[in-house]
Amino acid sequence: MHVRTWRLGATLLAMTMLVGCSGAAEHPTTEPTSPEKPQEQPSQAPSEATSTDADCPELRVGATIDGQVFADCVTEAIRATAGYAIRTTVLGIETTAAYNPSERAIATTTAAGSAIVIGDDVYVKPPLSPWQRADTESEDPLVVALSKGAMRGSLVDPAAAVKNITGTLHVTGTDSRLGEDVFVLTGTIQAQGAPVEVAYGITDDYAPLASTSVAEVNGQRAQTVTEVTEWDVHQDIVAPL
Repeated sequence: MHVRTWRLGATLLAMTMLVGCSGAAEHPTTEPTSPEKPQEQPSQAPSEATSTDADCPELRVGATIDGQVFADCVTEAIRATAGYAIRTTVLGIETTAAYNPSERAIATTTAAGSAIVIGDDVYVKPPLSPWQRADTESEDPLVVALSKGAMRGSLVDPAAAVKNITGTLHVTGTDSRLGEDVFVLTGTIQAQGAPVEVAYGITDDYAPLASTSVAEVNGQRAQTVTEVTEWDVHQDIVAPL
């Protein structure tokens, strides 16, 4: 039980840090970008990117992007969607999740259990138990872990997971993700006070089409890979009770 609970906690932590950075198309057929192997393009002199609109810098190979600026632009792209669904793998555990940002509604499912958040209402379901309201003082450690994870503010609002990113990202190349041309951004950011090696596949209008991250969780290096399954599609998230 201790091992299962620890792995669940690590999964929830990784989701909290990166859940906002998912793909943007249906039925992906390619793997997300890897920090170690971006597709290199002819180098250009690094420079701070200039803006293509009122707020967000232009993405081009060789540019550097401030982490907070990047976070703001991705946040706006996320919040503009009607809803989206992602698949995340961390420590060998696969999580599927659906979001309706305007309703603050989230549904997540892992081998360790499921959770639904709709506004301020939180429900959890361990694998062998029925749905119940979240309870951080339950005698079941899985209920406690699921409840605490689901109640995190950055899970209630996925865009909040990226809003405090610091550091610098480098546009190291271009790629194709989910039928879209993307820029590959790599770097080391700070998430919840910890360094995280990241690679993103981002369209020129900051829709995040793929992400890979490597962070240390409880002394173990954990790689998180996120890919989209639906983008800008309202998700069917309803209260289970």
